[in-house]
Parts: sequence; C-alpha cells; structure tokens
Amino acid sequence: MRNIFRRLKTKKMRIVQNGNPALRRISEPVAAIDDDIRQLADKMTYTLMNNDVEGVGLAAPQVGVNKRVIVIHTCGDNKKDKSTLSPGEILLNPMMPITLINPELVSMSPETICSGEGCLSLPGVGGDVTRAARVVLKATLLDGQVVQVECANLLAKCLQHEIDHLDGILFIDRIPKEQLEEAEPALKLMAKEEAKEVLETAPVEEAVEAPVEETEEKYAKAGKKSKTHVEEFRAEEERQARKAEKAAEPEKKVGPKPVTRSRLERRGRNYRKANEKVEKGKAYSLEEAVKLAVATSPVKFDATLEMHFRLGVDPRQADQNIRATVTLPAGTGKNVRVAVFAPLDLAKAAKAAGADIAEDEEFTKRLDKEQLDFDVLISTPQYMPKLGKYARLLGPKGLMPNPKAGTVTMDIEKAVKEAKAGKIEYRVDKQAIVHVGLGKVSFGAEKLMENVNAFVESLKNQKPASIKGQYVKSVYITTTMGPSILVENIYN
Repeated sequence: MRNIFRRLKTKKMRIVQNGNPALRRISEPVAAIDDDIRQLADKMTYTLMNNDVEGVGLAAPQVGVNKRVIVIHTCGDNKKDKSTLSPGEILLNPMMPITLINPELVSMSPETICSGEGCLSLPGVGGDVTRAARVVLKATLLDGQVVQVECANLLAKCLQHEIDHLDGILFIDRIPKEQLEEAEPALKLMAKEEAKEVLETAPVEEAVEAPVEETEEKYAKAGKKSKTHVEEFRAEEERQARKAEKAAEPEKKVGPKPVTRSRLERRGRNYRKANEKVEKGKAYSLEEAVKLAVATSPVKFDATLEMHFRLGVDPRQADQNIRATVTLPAGTGKNVRVAVFAPLDLAKAAKAAGADIAEDEEFTKRLDKEQLDFDVLISTPQYMPKLGKYARLLGPKGLMPNPKAGTVTMDIEKAVKEAKAGKIEYRVDKQAIVHVGLGKVSFGAEKLMENVNAFVESLKNQKPASIKGQYVKSVYITTTMGPSILVENIYN
C-alpha cells in the first residue's frame, strides 16, 4: 500500500458534500478495468486513508466520479477471532483497503439491525438507519476476479451504505423524520457552501490534475497589499458610499411611535374571558388542572388536551434522549388509518384486526403512485428491505416503519390493535421538553384523567438511571389555543 501511495503524484481528492448533484446521480457500470479505473482506485484509497475524518468506506460519486466503484476499509484488527466473522470478512479483511468494481447485493437477510450511521459527505450529521443484518455481495476486484460471498457485521452495513451512494441514495433518506428535521439546518448550510464551491472550482474529477490559473490581480502574502486587506478596504469604501447616499436623501416624516399592547391584550375576546378563570401563579393539582382546561377551551371545534413536561435531562446524551410509546385507555379521538405491508397470511390477520389497508406485494404499487392514504405503516422485518427504495417518500412524512416505535414486528395483529386503540409515540425535544396530546375535550374530565394518568406513569418509567437532580422541572396543561395552566410538580 505504501508503494501505491508513493507512486501518487497528486493530492487527495476532494470529497463533495450534501447539495452536490454528483451525490444524487445513478452511477454508470464500469465496462473495463483499465489504467484510468486503477488510477481512480488508487486516488480513492489514498483519500479514504488520509482523510481528516476517519471513515470505513468511500464511493466514486463522493469524489464526483459517476462510476460504480467503491473502496472499503472496515477491518480494525486482522487477528480477530475468525469464529465471529462472516465468510466475506474472512475473505476480504486481509485485502483491505479493497476496491470493489460494479458491486451488487444478490440477496439480503430478513433480519435487520437498527444502528447509528454517518457519512464523509455529510460531516457532523448522524441518524438511526435500519439495514439487513446479512447480505450476499457480488463484485469484481481490480485483478478481474469476480467474488460472491456472504457478509455480516460492520462490513454488511458499510456495503449497503456505499451501494446506496451508487444509486443516488444518502443515509439521511432512511432516518426517522424527527432526526431529519433536527439535521435540516446543518444540511441546508452544507448545501449552500457546496453550491459556492461548485461554482468557484472545476469539476471534482478534474480538479486534482488541473493547473491553477493565475488571476490578473496579484496580492502580497501580508500587509496592506494582501488579499484580505484589499477586500476589507473595498468593502469599507462601498459602505461609506452607501452612508453618504443615505445622508443626502431628504428625511422622511416619522409618525408617533405605536403603543405596544401586552400579549394578553392582543389575544381574542374568548381567550381573555377564559384566562380570567385561571389564577396567575397558582399550581393546580392534576385533576383540578384537567377540569379547568376543559372548562377554559375557547374554541368552537373539539380541541385537544395537551400536556408539556420540562425535564431535567440532557437530550444530547444517548441514555437521556427519552423516546417511548404508550396506549391511551380512552384513545386519542382521531380516526387512525393503519396500513400493513406483510406476507399474505399476516395481511389477512391484520385486516381482521381492523387494518384499513393490508396487502402483500400489491402494496408497493400504491407507493409507486405516491398514494399515501394512511397514517401508520406497519411491516415485518423480512419486508423492510423492500421498503428501502421508498425511504425518500416515507421518511420525511414520518411513515417509515421503525422498530423503536413498534411498527416493525412479527406480531402484526397486536400492532394494528394498539395503533387503532390509541397508541401514541412521544419523545423529548432539543429543549428537553415533552409535548403530547392526550385526547379531545369532548371526552370529559374523567376519560381525559385516564389518559393523563397512563401517560404520566409511562413517562415516570422512562426516568434515566444516570440523571442527577430533578427529573421533572415543570408541568403545564392546556387545550388547543387555550390558556396555560401550571400543574403541581409531584413527579420527582
């Protein structure tokens, strides 16, 4: 490997980031393994092994090349006990880092694994992705040898990730909606910076060997003639010119400063009337708060009862990132449309349990037409790989089945009944607050209390063992567009 790197006369290739069109193209197969492909493999290997951020795989689209070529380096220790390795790891580990030409997955196991993933093209972004636990790989090596072997563990996960790149798919297309929303600001900033980079530089595959053109204007390395100082001086001149133009303009007559009313005064009449029933600063018991919330609902439609818990957890810590489900005894008051994608025998059982849609292979035709007439999608582990191609359709809408939410299971009948009966999912947000809706005002205080008690008990059971200090800092209860009511904090 050192001899290969010694022969390289160029620097490492630039890894493109989110927003670059190269990441969304479907790569072309390699027709023949010639000197150009070997040189590309050498450069990609050098880039992977010398990158500032450690990685285990690199696909050609990540360096701007539209070819079905990947480089893998997943083995940390070649002396690892071979009894724990898959046939693919035993064969390929001694050759790593290894280049695979035209790789394809012949088959994938029905068993899946949900774990965290990242990507060199999306630095700083991560998320949970469900992958097949074992795959059968077919690929060509640089020497022309064709291999077909079963792979598991990190190697199987890495192969699925890199082959997704060759098909124009990123791992963020497969993560839950909540994690995608959290990563959205970073992804937008990354795409903006990448767009500037694409405009300012030559294509990535040519940038390594392209000579740097001299600009017409030359700058000194430091001092008043440096590029930084010249740009700052010009910007200051432009600012002073704009300031002078503004001073030359005739002054506009400004009217009296508007009087700012308080937030309560700016509310509607019904809200102000309902707010009069809530004593400011008083902490109500849970039962009193529920009754008062029902009585102070200011809207004409059937409002939702909401609870908001501010917790003393740190959501950045994995063991304190609370996420769970609970079945409400009185239901949610919503008509939940449940779809099931499972083998025919399980689909029939799901239909009998109350599923609105329960189909086998026919269900994919709905997804091909982007027909999403359901609120919850339940599937079996063996059918999850078939949903992979629809990740970009289902993921952003929060419809992708997830083992943590109980929507990837073999007990389809139970999952359908729970979803229909009022099973809800809740999680803590970045501000360490849990927001949850617990039924409709029309339920009445008694049924709402049943739902509230069930949720509170579930939340108490989720208390992390590592937390120090108060678990629950404050609790508020309200209805849709209604006044907020402080609840006694007796949950620590």
